[in-house]
Amino acid sequence: MTGTGRRKGCFGSEEAGGGAFRRNVPPGVRRAAVLCVLCLALGAGFLSPPAAAGAADTEAYINGVLTFFGGNEEAVRAKLGEPRLVRERKQQNRHDDSLTDVVVTLCYSEAEVSFYRMEAGGELPLTVRVFSPKMTLPGGLRVGSSLSQVRALLGEPTGEDEGVLLYETESGYTNLVIRYYRDAVTEIEANSWPD
Repeated sequence: MTGTGRRKGCFGSEEAGGGAFRRNVPPGVRRAAVLCVLCLALGAGFLSPPAAAGAADTEAYINGVLTFFGGNEEAVRAKLGEPRLVRERKQQNRHDDSLTDVVVTLCYSEAEVSFYRMEAGGELPLTVRVFSPKMTLPGGLRVGSSLSQVRALLGEPTGEDEGVLLYETESGYTNLVIRYYRDAVTEIEANSWPD
């Protein structure tokens, strides 16, 4: 009771009289009622633990990796500086035979970033390969991360082989390849196949 004739409630708030539920219900029944409410909340998803990345989250993550260093060649050069090597490979545009596009790969000592440069204009990110622990990707993923860290970030892979975890997306246009040795990531590769 407080000096106002009210008593403190469960969470420190004052309440007037009442409290019949607490007085008239045996503690075991009260506990069972609380457990029922918690079970119902869990079943409804209100208190469910955070889920691992779903398909949409995985695709968003891969797209984030593909543009992490920049969405085009100019942005990558602005962020990472001049590459030690630039490779260019001509490729026939699959929609228009009169156009020849170019795949440009910027090679750095820690990573490689490739773009699809269209003759008609524009660039699309193709591949980001990271092979140095100096580069930390979104979510803290980097070379040297443990497999449990990868799974905590991305969930279970869609495919797994000796030394490789594969995360494919529902669209089929992007994937993430995590190469590892023992329990440590050795290379991270995000790929996109623009249509």
